Amino acid sequence: MDRKYKWIAVLLLSHSALATEYEYSLGTSGSSSTNVTQRPDGQEGSVYQADLTFDISDENLYDWQIDFASSLSRLNYDNDELADETRSNIRLESTYQPKDTNFSLMLFGDLSQVPANRFQTEEVNNLRDSQTVAFSPNYFVRLDSQTDINLNYQHIDYQVEDSGPIVAQVDNSRTAQSASFSLNRQINATNRLSLVLQETDNDYDNDEQVNTFDFRQSDQILRWVVVNATNEMQLDLGNSNVDGASGQKASEEQMRFSWNRQMNSRQSVTLELFEGVANLININAASGTISINPQANALFRAQRSESGTFQYEYNTGLVSFRAQIFETNLFGIFADNDEIRRGHDITLSTSLSRLLSSPLQRLLTFRYSDTETDFNIIGNSIEENRIKQSFIRYDHVSSSTLSFYSTFEKREAKQLDRNLGIIPNTSEYFTLGFVYRDRGQW
Repeated sequence: MDRKYKWIAVLLLSHSALATEYEYSLGTSGSSSTNVTQRPDGQEGSVYQADLTFDISDENLYDWQIDFASSLSRLNYDNDELADETRSNIRLESTYQPKDTNFSLMLFGDLSQVPANRFQTEEVNNLRDSQTVAFSPNYFVRLDSQTDINLNYQHIDYQVEDSGPIVAQVDNSRTAQSASFSLNRQINATNRLSLVLQETDNDYDNDEQVNTFDFRQSDQILRWVVVNATNEMQLDLGNSNVDGASGQKASEEQMRFSWNRQMNSRQSVTLELFEGVANLININAASGTISINPQANALFRAQRSESGTFQYEYNTGLVSFRAQIFETNLFGIFADNDEIRRGHDITLSTSLSRLLSSPLQRLLTFRYSDTETDFNIIGNSIEENRIKQSFIRYDHVSSSTLSFYSTFEKREAKQLDRNLGIIPNTSEYFTLGFVYRDRGQW
């Protein structure tokens, strides 16, 4: 099967469960920009955009659990230097668990975009398709009322579109296969301890590329999971032995700490810490959630990751607030290729209709983000990229299905090139649009 369509096969495998409720939206917008190309020598221009979304959220039908979200956008530019673009984001998480059996099957598919040239700051005409498809059968044997053995196989296929020799390290498509054995002990109603042994083989598709190296990884992990009414916590402590295709060997300590706390009906906090060999996807044993490594397109060999994320959310109905700070460091295990990404973002929304006691439904949203990436890559002159974005949006809801909006966005980018110095790049956008939302069932 052509790998380009593997994610479609994932959807078809769970088709029998899709007789359920769904939500969808249709929208269109027009934007005027002071720098539509997002380049240092950019020009004024306009963007016309059409959007479609389709979602099925956390449905349980027959022996399947389904979570599906998708968006499709078509962007048309009036600038002759730019090519029109189609941007898509399709994600499926599905678990098949027949009743009265010890077997389950996890399916995962994600189709989105990553930078074609990740060393540049512009997003316009600098994207290529990226797809991740995974399946994972699982079987457990219960030894007694509190102890079981778990056997798991995981197959992950990561593919990026071939966009030509834009820069070094273009194609890092690969397949990762892993098998794991775990011995689990339920200490009480909320605490579980596990010993996990796992073997993973990472095979890059483009063996001719000088920067991609296959490697094997052996993990030995002691895991503690706590799940109760207000907390989800996972702590992993262990070691990873890494064997490179050319005979290199390394040993890396591994630590993962994940904590999500619902403080009360209005507030929640999330903390994620990780040190160890970077993987394509991560599965949280406490919450069962799946996440793709945000730097998956930067993984070209065995690399050590040191990352941390903290998030706080507050929602009263009148005002909602979300703040996040993160940092991710990638270090080459067998070579000095380092990449550091750090940043923070804040989102504040308020219901003007409730604030002003007005029957009209109106919402005002403000968002600010600041992201910085430092590079130490052999053969690359870019040392630092930094992007600041300020965004304000006003939504006017005309009916239960139709809303209109306007936005203003300012994007400030700065690049540090060791040969050219600092290269600034600023663009502003003003947008008007509408969205039609509805739900249905089949």
